[in-house]
Amino acid sequence: MASARDQVEAYGFAARRQVLALLRGDDESTVDPRRRLSRSVVGGVLLAIALLAGAGVAGFLSGGASDSVPRAGVIVDEDTGGAYVLTSGVLHPALNIASAHLVAGKQTTTIAGSALARLPRGLPVGIPDAPDQLPPAGALDRGAWTVCSTAPRAEAERARVVVSLGARVPTPLPAGSGVPVRSSDGVLWLLEDGVRYRVDAAASTLLGLDRVAPVAVGADVLDLVPEGPRLAVPTVRGAGATPTVTLPFAAKVGDVVEADNGTAQPARYVVLSDGVAPVDQLAFALLAGGADRTLRVQASQVVSVASTSRPDLPDGWPRTFALARPPVSAAPLCVSYRPGAAASGAAWPVTVSEPATVPLPAGARASAPRSGRLPTAATGVAVPPGSGALVKAVGAGGVDGVYALVTDSGLRFPIAGADAAGRLGYDVAAAQRVPLPFVRLLPSGPALDPAAAAAEYSGSR
Repeated sequence: MASARDQVEAYGFAARRQVLALLRGDDESTVDPRRRLSRSVVGGVLLAIALLAGAGVAGFLSGGASDSVPRAGVIVDEDTGGAYVLTSGVLHPALNIASAHLVAGKQTTTIAGSALARLPRGLPVGIPDAPDQLPPAGALDRGAWTVCSTAPRAEAERARVVVSLGARVPTPLPAGSGVPVRSSDGVLWLLEDGVRYRVDAAASTLLGLDRVAPVAVGADVLDLVPEGPRLAVPTVRGAGATPTVTLPFAAKVGDVVEADNGTAQPARYVVLSDGVAPVDQLAFALLAGGADRTLRVQASQVVSVASTSRPDLPDGWPRTFALARPPVSAAPLCVSYRPGAAASGAAWPVTVSEPATVPLPAGARASAPRSGRLPTAATGVAVPPGSGALVKAVGAGGVDGVYALVTDSGLRFPIAGADAAGRLGYDVAAAQRVPLPFVRLLPSGPALDPAAAAAEYSGSR
């Protein structure tokens, strides 16, 4: 007896024969033609899936280019690499990538050139000579700034001035030692412990600076070092009068005294109206220039006659002085600034050094500025390749100036505020505060301003 399964299969077979008889006019076929149709449908579906997968892989390998044009952000032509911005449905070529970002923001989308060809074109927009390459925010250099000046060999030549970003800082001059320099206007200065002091003629003689040849530097390089009080022979109030207290030795007000204390360096004093007051080595040398006498006594003789007042001397004079070494005209004189370093009394902290060669960052060379606002004092700028710096210029009074982007081309580009910096992909909170005299040495490119970048360019600017 047939099972239920056999009966169902037999019924299905009979039904298929009836359908075949209607389709073909006979019921003798042993092969169901619909089977071929089913196979075609399944094969077509599988082929479509394979084609879609292949298109996805090709799109991934081609960099993700799309035929869909975004309404916002920078558009980059996949075929040419050109940058565009879309404004009111009109596609505008950008003169450079910086201008494109200033107009459309930091988002970038790569689009197939065929998709861009369907859009209406407008005039180019942008800022001429703005950077066409921007250093990534993560590649910005946060190292020291070092400026080195090498005196010219001939009087008619310019000094060689190289600005280096991120180079190793040379060993600074020893504490308490200085180097005399002469600016282009003929003024003598003493550089000591990160401060520059203008030296009067009489002070130069008393310190022995008239017996050495100072290093010639330009005013722009000299401005890198914060200025201290002038070195001059001080005046002692009541000089030449007899003190109001009895001294164990004969002296007048204004005389200077060296007291033997059993060490290599005697204690130094100046006589005031009410006794003797201690002074530092450099002040003693300058006070001696205006004193009638220099006395030498025992330390025990000054203990009981100490003055309750102090001589009227400028605040900020160096305590000691010694020549670092005889100046070498062929050696560079370098001034270095480390962003973030604490300033000890000066407007900003710098170190002065005399290395054998100009320090340069790894992989960089000092290229001569050939664009921007020229000439500048810098004859060479060295920035690590692919890097740069985001800075905020700081004035002598600590007043903040403008933001600026420094690229590996050696140019600085002023940035019109935090919004403009954000469009370029930078956060102004990460900008380094750099003294204005350092920033000013770099040749300047055009200001990076969104309003200027959005203006159409017809070739007349």
